[in-house]
Amino acid sequence: MAITFHGATYAGVSGDTKPSSNLSAGDLFVETNTDKIFQWNGSAWDAVTVADTSITFAKMAVNSIDSDQYVDGSIDLAHMSSQSVDEDILYISNSGTNGQFLSKESGDNGGLTWATPASNAFAFFIS
Repeated sequence: MAITFHGATYAGVSGDTKPSSNLSAGDLFVETNTDKIFQWNGSAWDAVTVADTSITFAKMAVNSIDSDQYVDGSIDLAHMSSQSVDEDILYISNSGTNGQFLSKESGDNGGLTWATPASNAFAFFIS
């Protein structure tokens, strides 16, 4: 039921419900429905937490974090490569040519399309 330390390894079974029998102080349990770790203190399960200063870049393996761990909005423009956003990423519905502009078209795939200005169109430049 619980995960216990045997020599140099931990062994046991995780699950959705914490075990309540055959436990020894120090046993660990991984609650799979919450992804939380608990340790048996001899009479109750205590949540295992990580101190704010215990995880540093020096202790992390190279490439140990990938896009699955990023939360929405966690990467700002200052940390993006200049090659990060292109037409494929924007889901533009067609191929553009010189002189066209990017237009919002709600019926198109991704909502963006390259469009040609009307012949009577003109631009205003304010400085």
